Amino acid sequence: MTPAKSLLRTVPTDEFDAAATEVVDASLRLFAVSSGADALIAEAVARRLQGRVYDAVSGWECEIVERFNQVVEDYRLNEVAADLPRFGDPGSYNILSLGAAQGHAVDQWRTAAQTQLHPLWAGFTRLAKFNGRDIGPTNGADSVADGLFTGCCLGDPGTFGGAEAAGTQLAKIADGVDSVRATAPLGPFLVPHLAGYSLRLHTINGAAAIRSRIQPAA
Repeated sequence: MTPAKSLLRTVPTDEFDAAATEVVDASLRLFAVSSGADALIAEAVARRLQGRVYDAVSGWECEIVERFNQVVEDYRLNEVAADLPRFGDPGSYNILSLGAAQGHAVDQWRTAAQTQLHPLWAGFTRLAKFNGRDIGPTNGADSVADGLFTGCCLGDPGTFGGAEAAGTQLAKIADGVDSVRATAPLGPFLVPHLAGYSLRLHTINGAAAIRSRIQPAA
């Protein structure tokens, strides 16, 4: 017996009408639950919450992109990239042969990547995943198409060949080949430099526009 029904039997006469109303309300709520209304309400709440998250994701993404590019600018990564050793040819340098300019460039890139770019990139890829995009090279995005798109997220290759070069480098990182192990702490951020263009993060929509522009005509 529900508390409302029990109360109905013992309530004073002048409170009977209110108690009876409570019994009716309780019965209606019980009927709604047994009829699946609670599931419908829960689904509606979930959809409304998801809608709000989708609305917020764009703003979060823009903030990450802005902060990422500010770090690139603060550490002058594109400017000092020309002083980096020839990472594509590990046999061409060693730690004792690095000059002052090369050492400074390596330090700038390493510090920026390890202290700020990696956390920002992790947030960026998670937001992309939420929107159904796999961004590589360590998020299951190991196809050629994924590599090309990731290359466009990291900058503007300018040509399809540049995007292909970036995709090749990203595939090497994903596979952990020997030639890229030395630069693993720099993550995918070095890829644009190795492919011949500047590092500048773009939103997913911005990357899609770049990818579409450089796509060879059918």
